[in-house]
Amino acid sequence: MERKVARAGGQRSQEEETKLKGDIKKNCDILDKHKEELKLLVTSNKKLQDERRNIERTIAKIKTQ
Repeated sequence: MERKVARAGGQRSQEEETKLKGDIKKNCDILDKHKEELKLLVTSNKKLQDERRNIERTIAKIKTQ
């Protein structure tokens, strides 16, 4: 009965804690990987937007000449 009450209160066995910590670490690693990918994509997107603006400016200059 005490174990059921403890389990309902959030206590986990050593085995469960180890498994949960492993899952948390794995998911944190995946999150970090995705954050790096996002950072790379955002940087790439900014560069492409700058390049597009420069091309549009060049086209506008040529049209006015």
